[in-house]
Amino acid sequence: METKKTKIYILIFPDTGHVNPIAGIVEVLVKNKNCDVVFYGRKGQKDLIERTGAQFRQYRFYRDGNSISKPLKEDPFTNDLYLFTDFINLSYQEIPLLIQDIEIDKPDLIIYDQLSIPAKYLLRIMEINFKNRKSSMNVPPSVQIYTCFPCKAGVYPTEDLLEKFPCEPTGFLYNLEKYILKMKQLTFSLYFGIDFIDPFELWSDYFSDLNIVTLIPEIQPMSENFGSSFKFVGSCVSENVHKNNITDSKLVELLYNFSPLNPCFEKNNRNYFKLIYASLGTVFNNNIFIFDIIIEAIKELNKEMSNIKVVLGVGKDNFNIYETRRKIGSYIVPDNVSILSYAPQIEILERASLFITHCGMNSASEAIQLGVPIIGIPIKADQPLVAYRLCDELNLGIRFEPLTFNHKELKNGIKKVLNDDSYMDRILEFTKISRKYNGSQNAADFIIDYLNKKN
Repeated sequence: METKKTKIYILIFPDTGHVNPIAGIVEVLVKNKNCDVVFYGRKGQKDLIERTGAQFRQYRFYRDGNSISKPLKEDPFTNDLYLFTDFINLSYQEIPLLIQDIEIDKPDLIIYDQLSIPAKYLLRIMEINFKNRKSSMNVPPSVQIYTCFPCKAGVYPTEDLLEKFPCEPTGFLYNLEKYILKMKQLTFSLYFGIDFIDPFELWSDYFSDLNIVTLIPEIQPMSENFGSSFKFVGSCVSENVHKNNITDSKLVELLYNFSPLNPCFEKNNRNYFKLIYASLGTVFNNNIFIFDIIIEAIKELNKEMSNIKVVLGVGKDNFNIYETRRKIGSYIVPDNVSILSYAPQIEILERASLFITHCGMNSASEAIQLGVPIIGIPIKADQPLVAYRLCDELNLGIRFEPLTFNHKELKNGIKKVLNDDSYMDRILEFTKISRKYNGSQNAADFIIDYLNKKN
């Protein structure tokens, strides 16, 4: 007789940096834990999600494509008010439909992540509807997954760090917008009959009985102070799920010339030619001036080093800008620099000697897992804290301030990281630690154990 499968709903914020690590956990739940997983996402994520073995189901009211942040020179702060306003607006329509799905499928568990504000609303609404007998179905058990450093009042980040890296805007206009957001939240709460909660508190101080963090505790500041409900399981990015068929012939040729050695613990086995990979992720890559600085730094570096190749993953919009510049002859890109609209990150990092990154947590985890030292150029959100932790505290690379650094400083930073073996040695120590954790398997074990105790 076939064992009944455990039904799980994945209701996370559907941006790339959130989907990628959770996809690794889902792959294990489906293939090793006899789970039937329904994974909600955006239309463009269907193929990746289905490679995990989960059933893809499209959110109805999330816009296609990743969220877009204003360029750094237009807005140097992390203004989340617009994002939270979008969450409230789409929740009016999305949540009733999700509740209908839940009442039909009756999942045993709901998994959400730290930025899945609509899912947090949904859990509260289902709880109050059951309590007030508006529904015969109680809210299922739930697990929260953190794909970045978790925040907890009195633990992390400290007041000193918040003063060092102020990310929230100030001033009358911002405070007015913040007040308007709270009024929208109050209206939303009254509409659905739930208690009012500040949207920022819902984001940072809403915890589950089980909170899984897709990092090793050695990377997380003050990990020992978060309490027993927080489980630091290690990197959960699945190299199998995220590897792609590469069709760009120039990229195929370039990668062919570099052996996929990473993590490379033997110095004698490392490639003579140095592959440098630069990316600002999918949400923050609209800061083309940073790519311009990188290219200028490589032009200078080419006068001193003849053994470097560079891949820039710039996104579609920036790629079109560079193509236009080339066509009108106003911009010269060195022959050893390849500009791509899309770059298969894992395949490149397996061969890279240096990763120039915005320090999104997904990219940072992959750099550690594959043993690639970094140049950190953090843009917004949690990136300044991640870059500070990796570069300033752990000395796994060099950090630059994006609005003040120049191409000469970057050139010198690249030379230093490439020529000073201590950066490689230090990150490889963390690679050894990271690879002792089986993040996705650990997370799946905690999830199933939690469910068994609930039952």
